[in-house]
Amino acid sequence: MTESDALVVRLKALAEKAGPGLWARAPMESEWGDGYMICDRGGRGNYVAHVYINVKAKAKVTTDKWQAGRRATFDYIAACSPDVILGLISRIEELEKNG
Repeated sequence: MTESDALVVRLKALAEKAGPGLWARAPMESEWGDGYMICDRGGRGNYVAHVYINVKAKAKVTTDKWQAGRRATFDYIAACSPDVILGLISRIEELEKNG
């Protein structure tokens, strides 16, 4: 098994265990701070992961450039939802099978 094959096997296993659905980045506010969460596109109630970028308890100030980088990272993570990864793997397997 090549390194690429192993990566595909690992990604497939992780995607099959992860929370379902297409994901999206959404803003998040709480008593602890402001940040972003990855949630299913069905609504904010079903979040997959979150990160605080401005923790109120520590009064951490973040720059616009830093926040833009975090937003871009969360957009990328959201784009790699399990069904997207499984769809890509399915396409790879189809192409390999049909030459």
